[in-house]
Amino acid sequence: MLNLLRTRTFPALSSVALNPLAYRAFSTTTTSNVTALALKHGVKLRAQARRCFHSNNKIMSAEKSGAKAKGKEQPKTREMMDYKNRAAGEITTARKVVEAGRDLTYLGVIIFGVGLTGVFAYSVFGELFGGSTPNALYSTSVKRIRADERAKTLLGDSIKAYGEETRRGRRRHLTSQEYEVEGEVYLRMRFYVEGERNEGTVHLEVKKKGRTGFEWRYLMIEIPGNGLPSEFVVMEDNR
Repeated sequence: MLNLLRTRTFPALSSVALNPLAYRAFSTTTTSNVTALALKHGVKLRAQARRCFHSNNKIMSAEKSGAKAKGKEQPKTREMMDYKNRAAGEITTARKVVEAGRDLTYLGVIIFGVGLTGVFAYSVFGELFGGSTPNALYSTSVKRIRADERAKTLLGDSIKAYGEETRRGRRRHLTSQEYEVEGEVYLRMRFYVEGERNEGTVHLEVKKKGRTGFEWRYLMIEIPGNGLPSEFVVMEDNR
């Protein structure tokens, strides 16, 4: 059956198989063809190998170039990051300096305001409650008059004091005069007292000693005599 197929399908092969010389020639030809075909395909394979080699070289070169580019970009990126960090640090330092200067300015304004308030308060306190100011002398004199037995006998036990009457009808204004003699500063004052029995005018004068100190020159109450000579209650007289 196999021989029949070979004979019908491949008559050339059948003739070759029957003829040894033909078979040898056929083998030689076939071998040559196979060799030529192998050489041909070998050339193609070598060409393909060269193309693959060149492609691989190009890929490797591209990868190396990319790696070099990345290596170059990394230092640049680091330099940029370092520059940004330095710039941010400089901005932060400058901002801190500005904020510190602003805080110092605010602190200076606050200290100045507190100092000015203190000076004003001290001046007001000294004016109202200082030992040699008109208000302080007025308070001291009223206390002494209310404690004096002769003053209470002539005026009454309940003694009130007041200053000059103002345009609004208030008796709070104190009449005072400050003058200087031979480098010494004197203060002269006048105000009024009133009790159940009588009323009178208080005259006083002091010599200032520093800012708060003073010496009495005189302190007396003049009580009108109602047609008779005025009567005086003298509590200090160092003239």
